[in-house]
Amino acid sequence: MTPKTNSSDSDFPPPLPLPSLAIYTVFFLMGLWGCLAIYNANSFADDPFHFASRQLIWLSLGLVVVVASAKIPFQWYENLTLPLSLAAYLALLLVLEFGIELNGMRGWFNLRYCLAQPSELAKPIFILSLCVLAKRWNSLKNLFPVLAVATLLWILPVAAQPDFGTMGIYVCGFVLVYLLSGGGFAHLGMAAPVLLMAATLIYFKEPYVAERINAFISPSSSVATDSGWHSLQFSRTLAGGGLSGSDWGRAIWSNNYLPLAHSDSSFAALTETVGFAGAAPVIAGFCALAYVGYRISKGFENEVRGVFIRAISMLIAVQGLLHISVNVELFPPTGITLPMLSYGGSSILSTALCLGMAVSASKTADGGIQRQPGIAETTAYSPNTN
Repeated sequence: MTPKTNSSDSDFPPPLPLPSLAIYTVFFLMGLWGCLAIYNANSFADDPFHFASRQLIWLSLGLVVVVASAKIPFQWYENLTLPLSLAAYLALLLVLEFGIELNGMRGWFNLRYCLAQPSELAKPIFILSLCVLAKRWNSLKNLFPVLAVATLLWILPVAAQPDFGTMGIYVCGFVLVYLLSGGGFAHLGMAAPVLLMAATLIYFKEPYVAERINAFISPSSSVATDSGWHSLQFSRTLAGGGLSGSDWGRAIWSNNYLPLAHSDSSFAALTETVGFAGAAPVIAGFCALAYVGYRISKGFENEVRGVFIRAISMLIAVQGLLHISVNVELFPPTGITLPMLSYGGSSILSTALCLGMAVSASKTADGGIQRQPGIAETTAYSPNTN
């Protein structure tokens, strides 16, 4: 007779085969796609391979980081959350004094051969610290204020740079960890007026923020400003790409008019070359990372590792979609990079560490990947002999 199916297992999807391989593959393919996009955005330069070749080196180092960090037991990260957080936070403070200023922001250390951005590299440690706090303050009455105060402490030195785009990503990380830890929308709703007041204060206190928002609302009337010019170039670059793109090495708008085509405008520059048909897989790639994170966290939902896997994979997807939203003019310019595709060693190494730690968190004590119950698992059945 057909065995009975355990109905309690029906909530679990079938096991995902080789989830770590899926994460490594997405990271490599999107990183390689980014190298090609960076080359294309500089193909008219005297040395078109300058940024692309350096990014390829960072991608190679990123592959080492993602594999190496995946091999470290997640319990090690969890046990050392406090010293890791203190080290990351110290770097955020030191960069204010000893960092260099670029584009009006003091957020990078000059390491002679490269620049290091602490706010990017601290991202996985920030999420880990919130996950550990959420576990220790498991009372939902205390969860929101504890995580909110911790997030405020983290973003204060980032605000002092000032880097409001990264601040926004940190706030998104807080919201994800809070909701995934069991928090409700009521507290977030009550915090909304405070965030609105903070945003209003920033708008009036920081002229470049107001300039970007005004340029987003009416780019043609702000054409004389950098932000207005940037917004107009987004639409013209995307229009140049169309459905199939302008072909490699022929991205006229990206090379001549689009500001920061290899970093803040990566998606628009890529779309001009490969069109919507070639850019759509990038969106699919971020969605795939979030989905894989959801799948490999099954069975760990109530643990630090389960919240971390889901939060970190979703945060990468959120950052990617925010960058894309800016580039397609659905959101004001933020300066947020496109993970794995935008030029920058700090960005790609930070993403590699995030994904490597997520793979580490998905492993059981014996080093294997957690395998959730499948829909075909059965329980013992004894025929009725009466």
